Amino acid sequence: MANDFINTGKRIEWAGFDCDVWLGSYVKSGAPALALMERGTGEDVVVASVNLSVLPPTGCVWIKDWTENEGMLAALVAAGVVEDTGMRRETGFCEAALCRLLVPERREP
Repeated sequence: MANDFINTGKRIEWAGFDCDVWLGSYVKSGAPALALMERGTGEDVVVASVNLSVLPPTGCVWIKDWTENEGMLAALVAAGVVEDTGMRRETGFCEAALCRLLVPERREP
């Protein structure tokens, strides 16, 4: 799914888990990917982003806010991870939210 994950330093409560927010990129498209991993164990909890055929603009990410991710957009906004641009893209029967990343895409070495 994604590679080169970095810990953004942001924390979020999701589905009863205390999570760190990690940022990487989708392997084939190179689009940004956000994942929540359980704090302490590093176990995957959920992927917050979605990889669409349309790349997001630089500094932005598509957020999945349906089915098991319902409420994800509000949680990420509240945690200061993303800013909702208000733009949406249809993905079948749902819409992905285009969000501006508020965390650095790459850390300096």
